[in-house]
Amino acid sequence: MSLLSFGTHSRKEKEPVVLIHIEGERVSGALALRDCGDMHSPSGLCHAPKILFSCDETFPLHRPNEDMNEAIVLVLKKVIERIEKEGLPHLTFTKIGSLRADAVLSVHCTFASPWFLSQTKIIREVKDTPEPFSEKSLDELVLREAHTFCDAFATSEFGERFHEELELVEKHIVGISLNGYETAQPKGKKYKEMDVALYFSIVGSELLKQVRAQVQGVFRRAVIDFHTFPLVTVSVVRNVPSIPQHFLLVDVDGEVSDFTIVKKGVAMQTITVPMGAEHFLRALKKGAGISPETALSVLSLHGLDALSDETKAKVAPLLKKASSEWQSSVSESIGLLSEECFVPGTMIVVAEDRLQSFFAELVSDHSLGHGASDGTPFSVISLDRAFLKKHYEVDAPEVHAVNLLISALFISKIG
Repeated sequence: MSLLSFGTHSRKEKEPVVLIHIEGERVSGALALRDCGDMHSPSGLCHAPKILFSCDETFPLHRPNEDMNEAIVLVLKKVIERIEKEGLPHLTFTKIGSLRADAVLSVHCTFASPWFLSQTKIIREVKDTPEPFSEKSLDELVLREAHTFCDAFATSEFGERFHEELELVEKHIVGISLNGYETAQPKGKKYKEMDVALYFSIVGSELLKQVRAQVQGVFRRAVIDFHTFPLVTVSVVRNVPSIPQHFLLVDVDGEVSDFTIVKKGVAMQTITVPMGAEHFLRALKKGAGISPETALSVLSLHGLDALSDETKAKVAPLLKKASSEWQSSVSESIGLLSEECFVPGTMIVVAEDRLQSFFAELVSDHSLGHGASDGTPFSVISLDRAFLKKHYEVDAPEVHAVNLLISALFISKIG
C-alpha cells in the first residue's frame, strides 16, 4: 500500500468506524463517524471523523512477558464492550440510527511502543539508460524487501521480545524520488535513478490473533486494519506547512518514550527510552505520598506553571531528580541516534493531553542540545488539541484523547 496519495472517496454517506489504540499499559477505543464524501471542509482543511464516544482501560505493564498478551486482551475486551454498550447508542442521533454492532464495517487498530517493531529502508535503483516507471516492478520490490525484513527480525534478538511468531502488519511505500526529485505520481515517468522509502512493521502473531478474535466477536462484519503510531502520526503531520521536512517525533507513553527521526516526511529510525510518564508519577506518589490522580494533576499544573508556592516547594526536589534521570536517558539515546544519522533540531511531542506542556518543557531544556557545538536547544512543537484544531477541521472536546484524534485524522487521509 502507498501512503503517497490520500483521499479517493467515492461514497457519500457517513460511516461508523471503531478506533483502537494499544500502547504501553493502556488500551483506548472510540466510535467515530466518518464522512465518506468530501474529506475537506469549506475552509479547505481536512476534517477528522467525528468521535461520538471514547474510553480507555489500563493494565500493569510490569508482568512476566508470557502474561502480557492476556493482560492486553482483558482490557481490550472491556474497551470493546464499552464501545458496544455505551458507544453504539450515540448512533441513534445520526442518520444511521442503528444500535447494532453490524453497522460497523471498519475497525482500525494502532499499536504504539513496545508492541511492535518497525524499520524504514531506502532502496536505490540505477539504470544505464532512462526507463519508464513500472508499478509491477515496484510491487515485486516491496514484497521482496518485506520478506527480507521479516526473516531478519525473526532470527535476531529483537524477535525474542514477543516470545512468539511475528506477523507483518504494514508494508508501505512512504516516498519515491525519480532522478533526485520526490514525486507522489511516478506513473508514466522515466528515470535513471530511483529511490524508494519503504516502511515495514511487525507485531506478535498471537497478539494479533487474539485482537482479531475480540474485535470480530462483537463487530462481526468489520474489516480490521492494523497500523503503528509513528507512521500514523507522521502521515498526519507531513503535509502541514508549519512542520519542517526533518524533525524528531517524541511519543511519551506510560512506561516508555519513543524518539523517531523523520527525514523528508519519512520515519527513518526509532529508539525507545524505558521511561515515560509513570516515571514521574511514581516519583510523586512515593515521595509526596499523594494519589495517582493528584500526581497527574501536579504534573499538569507544573507544566502550566500553575502550582501554588507551597506545592511547588514540596514537589520541586522530586521532579528535579526524576527529570534529570529522564533527560539523562533521553540525551544518551539521542547521542546513539546521532552516531548513525543527523538529528533534526525540531521536536514534535505527543503525550497525554494534560502532560503535553510538562514534556514540551522538558525537551526544550538547554541540556538536550541537538548536537550543535553551542548546545542549541530543540525547537519544540506540541502535537496537542490546539495544534490539530489549527491545521485540521477537528471536533475535539477534552474527553477524547489526542492519540485517538490523530488516528481519526489518519483514517480520513487514507480513505
